[in-house]
Amino acid sequence: MRLCVVIVEEEPAMRQFLSTVCARRDYEVLTFSDPGLCPLYISPPGPCPRGTVCADHLLVDLLMPEVDGLDFAEGLLAQGCPAPQIALMSGAWPPAAHARAARLGCCLFTKPFAVAELLAWFDTAEAQVAPTRALLEWQAHGWRLEPPAPGDRG
Repeated sequence: MRLCVVIVEEEPAMRQFLSTVCARRDYEVLTFSDPGLCPLYISPPGPCPRGTVCADHLLVDLLMPEVDGLDFAEGLLAQGCPAPQIALMSGAWPPAAHARAARLGCCLFTKPFAVAELLAWFDTAEAQVAPTRALLEWQAHGWRLEPPAPGDRG
């Protein structure tokens, strides 16, 4: 079973790094520079047909120009998203944001973080993916994925 990760990170170098790490784990990788560009955000009340998941993992930056990563994650859960494993990343965690993310059950990473931390989270998160889950086929729904920036993969 091939896993899918959605990465939402405004910084191209970090997006590329995360994409590379995920591709090496043989994930299907979808990247966006802002939640406002992601079909998961722009297709309320959620794009996933009943019985499917949009992705197995979401890696989302906390502070982005248009949409806050925590608001994005909270919105997905409020829409009834079947809650893939969500990790939020930030260089600084204001106490209120930290508490809110923890209440949502998100994994929290403080940048810079060690690759080993990320890999350990993937190991734990992968173990929670139901082998019978049905994964959303993004292109089949006519969603244009954000084209990679020059030098970006995925």
